[in-house]
Amino acid sequence: ESGEKLQVEIGGETFEAGKELVDIRITGKEGFAVSMENGLFTILDCTLTPELIGEGYAREIISKVQQLRKQNDFEMMDNINIYLNADDEIKAAVEKHKDYICSETLAKAVISKDGLDEFDINGHKTGIAVERI
Repeated sequence: ESGEKLQVEIGGETFEAGKELVDIRITGKEGFAVSMENGLFTILDCTLTPELIGEGYAREIISKVQQLRKQNDFEMMDNINIYLNADDEIKAAVEKHKDYICSETLAKAVISKDGLDEFDINGHKTGIAVERI
């Protein structure tokens, strides 16, 4: 990598190998992403923990609520209620991140309700509606 020449002996003959004859590949073990630039390595742990998955669900809920706000022509500063019909996994994520979801969407409450239009939240059918208050 640094441009040095290597002496390699094969079958009694000595060969010189330079950078142009060497294929250098950097790969990380499973669950990690690796990159190298200017001699510096960056290693990223890509393991999805239950906490990260739950946070991802919360972010997807926020995204869908913001889309619904826009579709309903709500003003940027309008306070809302969020109505939700979800499975246990999504409900748990919403409950854990409720303050974050409410602060990002200006929601005053997240209320359980049946009969809502359903959306796909990372593979989970989830009913979501918004109401301006």
